[in-house]
Amino acid sequence: MTTGSAASPGFSMRRVNTTIPSFNDLNLPAETRKITEFEQGLIIVAGPTGSGKSTTLACIIDHINANQKSHIVTVEDPIEYLFQDKKSFVNQREIGIDVPDFHQALKYVVRQDPDVILVGEMRDYVSFDAALMAAETGHLVFATIHASSAPQCIGRLLDLFPTERQPLIRQSLAFNLKAILCQRLLPACKEGIKVVPAVEVLFNNATAQKIIMTCEDKKLADLIRASKEEGMQDFNMSFVDLINCGLISKKVALQYSPNPEQLKMNLQGIYLGDDHKILG
Repeated sequence: MTTGSAASPGFSMRRVNTTIPSFNDLNLPAETRKITEFEQGLIIVAGPTGSGKSTTLACIIDHINANQKSHIVTVEDPIEYLFQDKKSFVNQREIGIDVPDFHQALKYVVRQDPDVILVGEMRDYVSFDAALMAAETGHLVFATIHASSAPQCIGRLLDLFPTERQPLIRQSLAFNLKAILCQRLLPACKEGIKVVPAVEVLFNNATAQKIIMTCEDKKLADLIRASKEEGMQDFNMSFVDLINCGLISKKVALQYSPNPEQLKMNLQGIYLGDDHKILG
């Protein structure tokens, strides 16, 4: 018992999940499964706090675990899902318990010959530098960052570094980035489902590489809309699919859309020229 001005004892708890949802459980678009097929490079899952980034990453890692013979190492702060070995062999490390920090963890992780590395949230240039170096040396690296769109994600990553290093990091990112998934959770209208993710998907094809290299990141939004046949989609395209599947209402879609007027036209089957043009 405490008296006077003395602080009362307290503690915080986080549930560690042992049941990992699948792509179907999360209602993720089919295109997201494509990222599990890469053998090397950097995959970014972006979104605001509470947007389900950790759950989506757990789903992706467990899909690889179940379908590929790989050595998977995770570096997390904290561990939120416990993986059981399936076809793959999974080692999990928690910052502050198993390893002191991300930089030290990744320094030694790459010496354990992993095929897949899951990094938690990239909060500074040290953690991203290490993740990028791991991708450059032939590993498939998954990481998260706070960003509201795929184009914004590029800027957020570069902002982690001093100005003088950004051109070199941009070049490395252009060649080693494989995909960006940016997601947000929306209230669902289907019985038995509370929330559903809307997902923006960017695959780093030759045109995207050129855009990143030439510092024209804003053009990535046009590229995404023009590349549906390659599995890319922006948030409005995701909203249209979710409405058509009966997962969200039009009201919710318009409320969360970054461009409601464009969404209204898309729902009527009207697409402007910029929505389908191929960038040179």
